[in-house]
Amino acid sequence: MKGGPRTTVSLCALALILLCPATAGAQEEVRVGPGRIAQEPGADEPVPAAVALAELLSDYGPEPLTDLTVNELATVIATAAVATREREHVERSGRLSWVAPGLGHYVNGERGPAIAFAAADLAIGVTTAILAYWLVPQAVQHRNLNYLQSSFATIDERWRAVTPSELVPSVALVVSGSLLSATVRSLAARSAREAAMRALRSGRVTFEPQPLDGIDW
Repeated sequence: MKGGPRTTVSLCALALILLCPATAGAQEEVRVGPGRIAQEPGADEPVPAAVALAELLSDYGPEPLTDLTVNELATVIATAAVATREREHVERSGRLSWVAPGLGHYVNGERGPAIAFAAADLAIGVTTAILAYWLVPQAVQHRNLNYLQSSFATIDERWRAVTPSELVPSVALVVSGSLLSATVRSLAARSAREAAMRALRSGRVTFEPQPLDGIDW
């Protein structure tokens, strides 16, 4: 690596910046003893690189940061960067499966759960739409009112004749379907984060440290 004191100082500063978010999960220890229960591995456990970072910090802990060699600092920074990217991947997998159930599993190589969650959400949506349509008053259903050919005045007149109580069954079904869909999406998001953790631990998904701008590795 090229550089002198400025490079070392820069590496020290970068190490401090990167260690703050990356070690957030690495500091969580699972203790087993009287009155304590060991946590099952899941989406909230430290990502693999965070565990490796914790081990590095434990090894280097007694030494002042300025006493570390440039290579040691570079190793800490690279591990912290990978830990941050791994945690972002876990959270991104959850968000993907919230928006589109199964997508978070798909990007982590778990096709079976991806299909199952996608099919469940699709089934809920289609069933809700069909049943909600059949529960609206017959006067405004498409078979009795051609929305493409009827005038706006005719459509407006038909809907004004519908009372709120007649819409209650259909609206209640839509609300119930939406709640059920939200439940499936929540379960899919949680499961996708766990799938991301499995993918990281198994090596199906890996991240490499990115070169820092202005520093020759």
